[in-house]
Amino acid sequence: MVLSHKAKQYLLAALKLFILLAAAWFIYYKIINTPDDAIVHWESQLRTDPTILFITIVFGLLASLLNWGLEAKKWQILVNSRFVISYKTAWKQSYGAFTASLFTPQRVGEYGAKALYYPKEARKTILWLTFLGNAVQLCFTLIFGVLGMIGLVLLFNLELNMFNAILLGITILFLGFLGYLLREQELIIQGLSIKNIFLKIKGLNPTLKNKVIGLALARYLTFGGLFYLTFGFLGVWIDPINAIILFGAYYLLISITPSLFIFDIVIKGGIGLWLFSFDNIPESMILAAILFNWLLNFVFTAIIGSYYVIRFKPVKR
Repeated sequence: MVLSHKAKQYLLAALKLFILLAAAWFIYYKIINTPDDAIVHWESQLRTDPTILFITIVFGLLASLLNWGLEAKKWQILVNSRFVISYKTAWKQSYGAFTASLFTPQRVGEYGAKALYYPKEARKTILWLTFLGNAVQLCFTLIFGVLGMIGLVLLFNLELNMFNAILLGITILFLGFLGYLLREQELIIQGLSIKNIFLKIKGLNPTLKNKVIGLALARYLTFGGLFYLTFGFLGVWIDPINAIILFGAYYLLISITPSLFIFDIVIKGGIGLWLFSFDNIPESMILAAILFNWLLNFVFTAIIGSYYVIRFKPVKR
């Protein structure tokens, strides 16, 4: 059945409304389920020193814009390897796709959202470029995360008995062997396999790869640095080595832990309380820092993205 132009317009308007309502409900649900200790701590900070709080918020907003500005630049460079888009267009697509994917598990909706900005015949390529951008970003999460987990064992005397160590080693070897066996098996998208992924990455222009890797690293350092300074503004200056260990382990664990979107604030809070307790940071400060960064990197970003969702128009061939 072929829909009329008017029917397509109504369908698009309904989709926009659904995305905005779902994003609004998602944010509302997260806020009302935020631990009271986090909110009380910020209220106390407001009464004690409103100037510092104001500076913290302004700095945080600028850092959030820088974070997503780097993501938009990374997306522009990736897309320009096949098509040509401006930085402004990449900015709109990054923010709009984020808002559209906010209420989907592990934000998988970003793939479909970005593909909608392009003609049907180009969408397979866009899915691949989205995957590549996310994969490069995940690589830094894994690198710093593994270093963080090793640091937890060595510096914080995290107990790891011989049985667990052997089990972890066997699991890693099994996953590596399974990946080798399935290297030519298609993964969800036709033509997408582990072997093809490595071939495509190898075939990318070296300059493009270096730019994307550099932007991904800069983005990781930006949101990691914001998290570090948030603790500082709250009165807790973590030793830089300890910060690298704790933040690396934290971002790794929240990235690889499967969760439905309605529970991830609970998971982030639980993981944060467990990890940062190794450095004897008060629970209220840990929850306050997690809340602040969530408001900046998710709520603030979703508000901007909502504007671009409203202004979204179907791509013309």
